Amino acid sequence: IDDLANEDSPQIYTLVGRGALSAVKVLRNGLEVTEMAVSELPGNPNAVWTVKRNIDDKFDSHIVVSFVNATLVLSIGETVEEVTDSGFLGTTPTLGCALIGDDALLQVSSVSFAVFLRFFFQGKMIIWQIKLKKF
Repeated sequence: IDDLANEDSPQIYTLVGRGALSAVKVLRNGLEVTEMAVSELPGNPNAVWTVKRNIDDKFDSHIVVSFVNATLVLSIGETVEEVTDSGFLGTTPTLGCALIGDDALLQVSSVSFAVFLRFFFQGKMIIWQIKLKKF
């Protein structure tokens, strides 16, 4: 590992193959990382997902962070803020989450599978939770 190419970031050099098929491989960082926001977390996360709110969204709108005994949902916008009305079960770790269909979120936790449909009715946001199975 060294910056032999003077690229301001180190490259990993390895020898691969054997005999006439041997080669030197160089592994470089593909993209430069730019820090967009800093948010203090209550502990070390076990898993992190980003999800869209709707299939037509160009960018992911939420970050779901799973801890040993809790789940934290953050909204991504001009700022990164905790979401308290996501419908996600926050008192248990999340094992998986995803957008399913056009606008439903799935949370798989250690105690249940749940699907959250979020829609607006007379100006109020309604979250409809379907518990699929309890363990």
